[in-house]
Amino acid sequence: MDICFDKCAKALDYAIKNKSFGLFHSTENTTNTSIHTHECCEIFFCLKGGNNFLIDGRVYDAEDGDLFFMNQFEPHKITFLPGKPVERYVLQIHPDFMLHFSTEQTNLAECFYRKSPKKCNKISLNHEQQSLFREYFSGLEQKYDFADDVIKQSIAMQILAQFNLLARHLNNDKETIIPNLSLQNALGYIDTHFQERISLETIAQNSYISVTQLCKLFKENFGTTVLKYVTGRRISEAKKCLRNGCSVSDTAMQCGFGDYASFIRTFTSHVGISPGKYRGTV
Repeated sequence: MDICFDKCAKALDYAIKNKSFGLFHSTENTTNTSIHTHECCEIFFCLKGGNNFLIDGRVYDAEDGDLFFMNQFEPHKITFLPGKPVERYVLQIHPDFMLHFSTEQTNLAECFYRKSPKKCNKISLNHEQQSLFREYFSGLEQKYDFADDVIKQSIAMQILAQFNLLARHLNNDKETIIPNLSLQNALGYIDTHFQERISLETIAQNSYISVTQLCKLFKENFGTTVLKYVTGRRISEAKKCLRNGCSVSDTAMQCGFGDYASFIRTFTSHVGISPGKYRGTV
């Protein structure tokens, strides 16, 4: 059961195709330049080199030994410190896998779909906890002579069980670190108005800075552009709408896309299938 891959996209594809899980382990200082969502829940173990982690409108300081988690509707993107050694594990887990192995007493997907208004996507681990999770992820990379699939499924369930236990004791008051007030204002404005037609000028004006300053802040802190962030936020909301049974045309209107054709093109580019096909698969 080979569930370890040299590309995050391959781990994701495997998890989706098999409704299981896939692991990506890397020491390369490269990331996706766009904020994105995907059809699996994700556990991101930042071993070293992290900088800022943007998740669903919240910004976290990514320190060595931190765990991050997000569901398939939460747009996210990490940046790494330039010129510094980097290492991370990324575990992609299909929701059906967690559903299959959950029981009446234990919901393995609990932490991914929490409803708290102060939800937190970060768990800071102590040294003992870091060693435990390193052992877990390393175990997924091994090849076992007998019962390889059973052992790896068991490890994945241990990760989820331990992970949910830690998530229940999060201090949500310390969840977010916004680099500065202007950036906080920009994120807040976009989150409130992304369903409307908004421009760089409007976002900058409501953040009390110039367009040039706004673009520079996003590039420096998130490694992406303002417009890519807005698009990612809209795609995330569109997936929720389609999952809830909204028509493609209504979804385009509700999520701030300029026209129907633009929505079809943008959604297909980001998700990999058309919104009509996506709606039919959920």
